[in-house]
Amino acid sequence: PDHYYTSEPLPSSWGKKMIRKVLAQKIELGMTDRQVRISIGNPDEVHTTSSRHGIGEQWIYARDQGNKIYYQFEYGKLTYINK
Repeated sequence: PDHYYTSEPLPSSWGKKMIRKVLAQKIELGMTDRQVRISIGNPDEVHTTSSRHGIGEQWIYARDQGNKIYYQFEYGKLTYINK
C-alpha cells in the first residue's frame, strides 16, 4: 500500500541533525530507543535487565555470516554498541 504523511513524521524536537542521522541509518550513543528503532528497524532479540541502577535493555541485531551487533540502552538511551 501507498503511505504518505501530511506532516514531517519525525519530531522536529529531535533537531535537523538528528533527523538526518536517523534517515541515513546512522547510529550514535545517546540516541533514544525510538530513534534507533526508526533508523535500523526492530531488533532480532531484546534482553531486559533490572538492577538497583534501573532498567536496561540489550537489543541484538543478527547480521551476515552469523555476526551480531549489540546495542545497550539505559533509561531509554543508547549507552553502548558492541559490533
